[in-house]
Amino acid sequence: MAFLRKKLFMISIVIPNLNSNIIHLTLDALRKQSYAMEHAEVLVVGTDEPNLVKEDQLVRFIPTERPVNPAAARNIGLRQAKGDPILFTDADCIPAPDWISRMIQYHRTTGARIVGGAVTFKRGNLWTLADNVAMFRDSLPFTVKEPHRLLPTLNLGIRREVFLAIGKMDESLTCSEDIDWIARCQKKGYKLYFEPRARVCHAPSRTTFKAVMKHWVFTGQYMSEVLVRHQALLKPPFVIKYRWLMFGLAPAIAAFLAGRIFWSAPRQMYKYLDVIPLIYLAELAWCWGMFKGLPKVQE
Repeated sequence: MAFLRKKLFMISIVIPNLNSNIIHLTLDALRKQSYAMEHAEVLVVGTDEPNLVKEDQLVRFIPTERPVNPAAARNIGLRQAKGDPILFTDADCIPAPDWISRMIQYHRTTGARIVGGAVTFKRGNLWTLADNVAMFRDSLPFTVKEPHRLLPTLNLGIRREVFLAIGKMDESLTCSEDIDWIARCQKKGYKLYFEPRARVCHAPSRTTFKAVMKHWVFTGQYMSEVLVRHQALLKPPFVIKYRWLMFGLAPAIAAFLAGRIFWSAPRQMYKYLDVIPLIYLAELAWCWGMFKGLPKVQE
């Protein structure tokens, strides 16, 4: 691309890893980027029991003595990263060949400090599909609203100055730590931007009813704390102030959340109509997680 001829940024890519069984595919995709990867470093932080992380001039593995949560792994990577911008993806994501080029181009041409990219996924297993559609409804390739309210760290680029200004991610949050960190960025005045052409394919290992429900309960528990922390910014529904009311209204709340996914972009989302019942169950599990988590943050 023409913009790359002017100046090549030294960049860092940080990937938290908890024994992913497809991390080698993530790294292979990064090695095949259209960006000149001699101007990049990839930092994989965490544990690698399958022994799939192969180090070379591009990839460096930073092992932890014990398994750590994503916030802790990203903080380690942030402290050791030498590049600017710093990009994030996850160990269950496959970046598109032009992912880095698209992210760097957007940073360069707009001056944006925080840029998120789109999430794609294959249909495959219906539980996995429902999980992906529900979780990343605001980060799909046809999502063009700017500035964004939230950006997940499986596809995110920041300038180093943001990390220096905001500080590390909250390691007490095992889940939703990225939403908390992004909310803190917005409170400091940083705007969130979205480049739908910078894509990663998300391929989680959750393929069963049990795995997906557990994930959404877990997400709801930690999201309750994040919503309470950032009520003025995130504007959660009033029912989070009344735990038992939320419990009673959970079926209606889940139906609203599932329906909102489809009426927000009906022409693009119709192809996922077959997983509406599964998305509803996921949202119901999220409500149950919120119900369980709210007492801890309301004390």
